[in-house]
Amino acid sequence: MLRLHALIMTETAWTPERIALAEEFWATRERLDRGVYGLGAVSHILNSRYSRLPWHDSWAEHVAATVHRAQDAM
Repeated sequence: MLRLHALIMTETAWTPERIALAEEFWATRERLDRGVYGLGAVSHILNSRYSRLPWHDSWAEHVAATVHRAQDAM
């Protein structure tokens, strides 16, 4: 995850490559949370709402804009 985080931090625009890295990061975190740590859906201290990554807000804005564009295209 540290490697993925470092690679994500090297760019500022959400290119397809950076998106793929972020998706791999979230998938890895999900596997660790559920499969290794056995955490439930919401674990307060590990929830990204409470311990945000430097790129989290930008990622959330990108995802929201992508969803909005997809809904507009319908």
